[in-house]
Formats: sequence, C-alpha cells, structure tokens
Amino acid sequence: MPVPARDTSTDAGHLRRCFRTTLAFIALLWLIKLAELALGLDLGHYGVYPRTLRGLAGIAVAPLIHGSLMHLVSNTLPLFILGMALLYGYPRSARIVIPVVYLGTGLAVWLFGREAWHIGASGLTFGALFFILTLGIVRWDTRSIVLAMVAFLLYGGMIWGVVPGDPSVSFESHLAGAVLGVVLALLLKNRDPAPPPKHYSWEDEEEQGDLGDTPDSLDDSGDHTVSVIHTCCLHRRRLALSSGAAFTCSGIAALRLLHAARKLRCPATCRSTCRHQPVTGNR
Repeated sequence: MPVPARDTSTDAGHLRRCFRTTLAFIALLWLIKLAELALGLDLGHYGVYPRTLRGLAGIAVAPLIHGSLMHLVSNTLPLFILGMALLYGYPRSARIVIPVVYLGTGLAVWLFGREAWHIGASGLTFGALFFILTLGIVRWDTRSIVLAMVAFLLYGGMIWGVVPGDPSVSFESHLAGAVLGVVLALLLKNRDPAPPPKHYSWEDEEEQGDLGDTPDSLDDSGDHTVSVIHTCCLHRRRLALSSGAAFTCSGIAALRLLHAARKLRCPATCRSTCRHQPVTGNR
C-alpha cells in the first residue's frame, strides 16, 4: 500500500518553530550578558555552589549566566545547532530532555561538584549532544543516523570535555549533562516515531503498468499464473532499482530459481516492460 507523501508545508512550519525557539533562548543569554556588562554587575555569584543553601538557587539560573563574552560565544553556535537538531528531530522527547538536563545538571553539580561557582549552558550542549549520538546508535533509522553524524562531525571533539582538564572549566557540568543525555536517550528511544519510508511517484506508475489490465495466462497445468509472474517481475525491478549490486544479484538469482521451480515465464505485456527473458532461455 502506498505510503502517504510527507506534508512539506507542515515540516517547514515545524522547522521555523524550532529555529525561533532556539534563537529566542540564545537571544536571552546574550541579553543577560550585555545587561550585566552595561550595568557593571557580576552575576557569577548566582551560579551553583555545591552543597550550600545559597548555591542551591543557582540550579535554576546558572545556565543563563556566563563568565565572559568568550564563554558565551563558545556556547552560542553549539547551542543553536544541537538545539535545532534536538527540537526538529525529536520534538516529543525534547519536552522532557530540555527541562531534565537543564535542572538535572545543576542538581548533580550541587551534589557532587567542586567547591566553586559553576555557571554556563555547557551542560545543555553536552546533554543534547550525547542524547543525539546515543539515539543514532540505538534507533538506527535514517533521521537518527543523519542527525548523529552531523552532531559528531561538528562537535565530536566535545566528548573530551567530560574528563577533568582546565581547573577553570566545570567538567562536572559537562559530565552530568552527558550522563543525563545518554540515560534519557535509552529511556525515550521510542517516544518519537521513526520517519515513514519515502514513496516515489514512479513506484505508482510501475504498479499500474505491471499490474494493469492484462489477461490471465495459463501455465502447462492450466493454473492461472499472471499475478505471480507480475509480482515477481515487479520485485525484480525494485531490487535492481533500490538495492546495491550485491543485493541485486542475489535477488535476481533467487527470483530466477522461483521462476524455474514454478515453471513460470513472463507474459508478453510484462516482458515488453521489464525486458525479462524466459527463465529457461539464454539471456
């Protein structure tokens, strides 16, 4: 049965919404940083300070605060690309992933982090990155693989950020975001449906041409064979058009055996279309 064509207008609208949402969050980060610089404020003390009552409030606001313009610049592009990939590729999961990673990273840092002020949205970027990479492995559908490959090619080097390095960098936030991303990917791997397989217009024309109004033919035993022959020929054509060389050769060999076993041959109308010669003859 033909698969309905994807509604491109709906898809484009969804992409625009993802773009606006991601851009709005990044604009908020820049607005906060520019206001901090303009007013001469130091918002770093509103971050997460582990195991203190004052630092507990930073769980909600630490991802919105950055230590310097370079800190914010380094987070802007990864947030935009990975945020877009998460919202566009997994819209249902994103409703859970974003708040859980946002708050869960801060909570984990408050419980287990070093005694210092932890600020920045790096936990969100690592959570989105590891969520996308893990789903590309466990789901293995076209969309998940493409998103995982793009994320890895652009930001695969970020993986090393989960190990201790520069003392001024909160690797605890990176590690917490990464762990949450992997766990959420395993829990939510089936929440977003896989994209339907693409259906091309030439497949409909092929079915109409090969399964059209053709009079039934009789084999040596007097049984009707036209439907079997047409189906075999149709599948042989699809194998040749959609599979690689190895699959094509093996598929054709199997179908030739099927023809020989059932003593079938293509009728004239089918042979004129798919150019198959009788199995018993020489090609």
